[in-house]
Amino acid sequence: MDVEKPGKDRFLKIVAVQHAPAFKDRERTAVQDQTDINLHLYDAERRRLDRSRRLARLKGFWYGRDWSLSPDQQWFYLASHADTITVHIPSAKVFWLGRYNEPNNPGMKIYHLKWSWDSRYLVGQKGGALDHEHLILCTPGKYGYRKLVRDNVLDYGWYPDSRSVWYIVRKGEREQYFRIRIPSGKSERLSPAEVERIQHDWDFRPQTAVIRGEEYECYYYTADAQMRALCPRDYRKRETSPVIIQKRDEDFPRELALPRWIRYAFVADVSADKQWALVISGSGLYSLVHLETNRWEHLFHTDEVSWLRLRLAESIRFERTLHDVAEQK
Repeated sequence: MDVEKPGKDRFLKIVAVQHAPAFKDRERTAVQDQTDINLHLYDAERRRLDRSRRLARLKGFWYGRDWSLSPDQQWFYLASHADTITVHIPSAKVFWLGRYNEPNNPGMKIYHLKWSWDSRYLVGQKGGALDHEHLILCTPGKYGYRKLVRDNVLDYGWYPDSRSVWYIVRKGEREQYFRIRIPSGKSERLSPAEVERIQHDWDFRPQTAVIRGEEYECYYYTADAQMRALCPRDYRKRETSPVIIQKRDEDFPRELALPRWIRYAFVADVSADKQWALVISGSGLYSLVHLETNRWEHLFHTDEVSWLRLRLAESIRFERTLHDVAEQK
């Protein structure tokens, strides 16, 4: 089979989050427990940060807790210990979404938000609490947030049309599913049939699957929900687990054996033609694998950045989990 060489020119949006010490004077005396964050674009061809394209510099006590690219690749979302921002990538403008403060919980933050499929909204919860919290809605280019649900929300997600959010609340010993419409805020309880759809229909990107009696986590879906990547739910199997890909019209997934230099492999993106997968190893090694021939190509190693977000140029893949985080060695 003839395989088209992918080439590094097929990469489009790459955002690197680089930690740097904060300094208090011209002698560059490091301030203890303070860290600046620099947001750069990453030059995949030259395998280095494009320092001429710094999107933002956040000075002071900053560390990233959650971050993702919008589906349209125009926005970058980053949450720190207390503040949450979005960066408009084409203009490099920074927008503060706000700080989540409560008298009894100082320093609480908005830290886990999920993009809507049309990139218009972010929905999520604050972090750091032992119990589950209210559901909030943010708009990437505006300050502040709106409380959608004032209840004990256990889980949530977007409907495929981006016009509604489903969520789960605990009522006594039972869990109940609801749907809230955006932006009206009208809420309704879901029928058992609709709950079944959310739990199993690929359009809702269910997070777990049982295949041949084994449990898997579904940590990646293509934008059209026609292909997904799986990993064993048993953490003991993940170090050497192959890349596991399943098409929507296939009952069973396909396994792509790993090269010996790759461990803890996660699929970060799939090309629009569904021929190539971008794979990140636990050490921050980026590679491409051809899904039909299992041919691997090494790209680069993220040895100079803390975190990286990278997409294939022909992909409109939606960011949905933190599994594709590449930690600095």
